[in-house]
Order: sequence, then structure tokens, then C-alpha cells
Amino acid sequence: MRTPWGQSQHKKKIITGVNYHTTEGHGGFKVFKRLNALIPNEWRNENCWYEEDCEYCIPCMFIPAIKKEDPELYACAVKTCKKWYPDIYEKVFNVILKEGESYIKDEKQFYKDNENNLIGISAVGLDGKVTVSATIGGERDYSNIRRFTIDEDKYLNRGRFGYVIQEEDLKNEIKKS
Repeated sequence: MRTPWGQSQHKKKIITGVNYHTTEGHGGFKVFKRLNALIPNEWRNENCWYEEDCEYCIPCMFIPAIKKEDPELYACAVKTCKKWYPDIYEKVFNVILKEGESYIKDEKQFYKDNENNLIGISAVGLDGKVTVSATIGGERDYSNIRRFTIDEDKYLNRGRFGYVIQEEDLKNEIKKS
């Protein structure tokens, strides 16, 4: 069978109507159409395939038989969903995740909080210093890059989602020549 990741090398039945396929380099869940219809439109993959790293949690959240027949898989999927798909997790469990509970939600908040700040998008270290290339809001707008020299120790203590250029860093801007 062909999958989005190549020829299937192995198939494992999760439940009737959901199979896990592996390929040479990747894999994922194939969900039969009747079960795929249980997944809300905004999260449903119309091709019925869900990759193995993160997306697999989507059918696990919305197909009740998975929770019943494979509680261990379901528990793992809940953790994955919380981290990578906080909107789905909040909908399914009717909760609002707090800061620190979801990597993706925290990352979105970081960029929202820093949308007008210079955020490093790349860095190169040499001799205890780091040259940080930064743009407003961390956008990958290579026409508006500014570069700063930062002490390596300071840079290494950056936050989870990137280095935000501080007021004191502005004096260490590397001017274009």
C-alpha cells in the first residue's frame, strides 16, 4: 500500500478501521472514511492519513474505540495532543491550558508578547561572543535583519523560544558596511 511517506512496509491494526503503517523513513495512521468523519472538519485530514509523530493523536481524541481498546495509546496521545495541539485538547477536555502545559500554546504566547521586539532568528558563536541575527517579531524577513554581538553566557540563558534583544544589547549592534 502507498502512504504519504512511501510504500508501507508493515501494517498494524489499532482498531477496526484504523491501521498504523510504517515505511522506510516514517509512518502514520490510516483512518477509514467512516471513522475519519468523526473528526471535526478543522482537524480532519481529508486524505485520512495522520503522521506518527504528532498527528496520530487527532484520531485518538475523536474515535472513542481507540480509548476503549488501547488505553495506553490513548494516554500517550493525550500528552501529545496537549503539547502540540492545545486547541484540540482544550475542546475535547473542556479546559483552558495554563502557561507551561503546552509547548505550542506557550510559543504562540511568546511571539504575541514579543511581536514588536527584536527576536533572534539565528546565531553564530566565537570566542565567548555570539552574533545574533534578529528581526522584529522573529519574522523570517531577511531584508530587515539586524545583527548584535552578545556575550555567550547571556545568550545561553535565553528563553525557550528565542533570544529577545534587550535594551542594553542595542549598543552592540553590528552596523552594515
